[in-house]
Amino acid sequence: MLRTVAVSAGYGVLPVVSGVDIKVAAGEVVGLLGRNGAGKTTLLRVIAGALRTRGGAVVLGDQDLTHAPAFRRARAGIAHVPQGRGIFNQLTVRQNLEVGTRAARGRGDRAIP
Repeated sequence: MLRTVAVSAGYGVLPVVSGVDIKVAAGEVVGLLGRNGAGKTTLLRVIAGALRTRGGAVVLGDQDLTHAPAFRRARAGIAHVPQGRGIFNQLTVRQNLEVGTRAARGRGDRAIP
């Protein structure tokens, strides 16, 4: 299970997300909806390790990844592909995500626990 606990993040002095709790079970598909500027991408960047939290935790299974670098999170199975950038149109979403994780750990046959 992937979960965030009271995650807060932002840019400079600007807070963008505050106190976000989510839980995503293995095999579950979840959509993150909101208007422009609501913090969707910021939250995904925090989960993937591209942006540090200002508070809270990011946990995968029993591993606290809050302070783990992005490459370690990718090895654990967490990847973020920004909309419209760096994707291969002929591949599925899963295959596009596996491309990044293969580079990080040498294979892409592991799913999120």
